[in-house]
Amino acid sequence: MKQPAGFGPSRRKAEKIAGDIKKTTEIINRALVKSEREKGKIEKVRQEIDLLIKMVGAWAKGEYRRVPVKTIITGLAALIYFVNPVDLVPDFLLGLGFLDDVTIISFVVNSIRKDIEQFAQWYWGQARQSGSDIEGK
Repeated sequence: MKQPAGFGPSRRKAEKIAGDIKKTTEIINRALVKSEREKGKIEKVRQEIDLLIKMVGAWAKGEYRRVPVKTIITGLAALIYFVNPVDLVPDFLLGLGFLDDVTIISFVVNSIRKDIEQFAQWYWGQARQSGSDIEGK
């Protein structure tokens, strides 16, 4: 599958910061805020963004390591692209601003679907074991 236009810079940045928990956590926190704030505009991919956030976060904290580093870099790159307000199509353009974000998230989810599905099974299994939603963990 061909990489969407504009994704390269986010991927290069992800390769540089993936091992830095502080910078990775900053991207995750920004993505959480934006996902909540713009939930109506990104409804098509909201669940996927939330799973990417959870997976990258669990990996960064050392809670989940059953995923290739390449997958984490790809997921982190999608989050970096998502939080950038002036990406290929700036977010302030009414009606179009989030179209590229949705395209990037869809591309990433499709390219790492197997790893995301395995993470989701692990994540919800952890939630069942603890008897609660571990979202804030």
